[in-house]
Amino acid sequence: MQSLTATFKNVSVPAGTPVIFAIAGAHFQLKLGNTDASGAATITYIGSATGIDTVVASGPAGGPTLTSNPATITRGAGKHLTFLDLSTSPQSAIAGQPVTVVAALSDLSVNITLGPQFCSGTTNTQGVASCSVTPSTAGNLVLNASYAGSPAYTPASALESFGVVAAAGNPPGPPTVDGATGGIGSITLSFSPPTDGGGSAITSYTALSTPVGGGAPGSQTGSGSPLTVSGLTNGATYTCTVTASNGSGPGAPSGASSPIILAAPGKVGPQRIPALSGRNELILSMVILLAAVAALARRRSRTPRRHRHRGA
Repeated sequence: MQSLTATFKNVSVPAGTPVIFAIAGAHFQLKLGNTDASGAATITYIGSATGIDTVVASGPAGGPTLTSNPATITRGAGKHLTFLDLSTSPQSAIAGQPVTVVAALSDLSVNITLGPQFCSGTTNTQGVASCSVTPSTAGNLVLNASYAGSPAYTPASALESFGVVAAAGNPPGPPTVDGATGGIGSITLSFSPPTDGGGSAITSYTALSTPVGGGAPGSQTGSGSPLTVSGLTNGATYTCTVTASNGSGPGAPSGASSPIILAAPGKVGPQRIPALSGRNELILSMVILLAAVAALARRRSRTPRRHRHRGA
């Protein structure tokens, strides 16, 4: 950026007098400036190439038009001017669904923000950078692309309005509880997805364990079956439900599982069988032997005897 100032000397001109700056050379153009109360007019222009510019200013002073002395500006090699363009990027999206935003730049890399979302991309051979963000809620946001610059290129930025609409479709239907297994302070719930997904992909499931009568409730969220709810009260009775969610929010809960009673403290795990003493082992053996003898006697009493007949 270069600033040029032309000042009327030895003559009074009103503020706002137009002054034309004729720039010839590497950046041929005409620029218009207006004088201030001191009779000075200032313009700025950007030079994007190397070379020499010759500048002459002219403006009316009462009747005649006065012309300034020529000024020369020599521009050497410096940073290249960069521009960012967001016109090829999507200007709207659906809440909860990813969108690829695009910025065209004349150099290397671009940082892009969409409201609170941030992503970074690297330009391809056409100077186009892209990256993906997922707006979480509907509303009007600002798409902002920025380039920090480099030793050879100037910084650049661009802004565009961006609309986010609510996700189409409805919340999903209720899942189906397939089974629930109690553990130590926990319940593992298995389930099947809902038959009605609501028109969009299911993003999560939430299992809820509700105490019946007393105890600590609990919940667990995950991507699929099974889900284990921890932090529950041993000895308490629970019923469980599961809810599916998509981009439109959570749906209706499933039907409740059958009541599950978690084992009370001290009664959890396998029980030890007491060992028999030597005297008790002898008694048990005699009882088993007597039972076997009695069973054999009953069997013989039921067996009919065969009689032999002798001939005369």
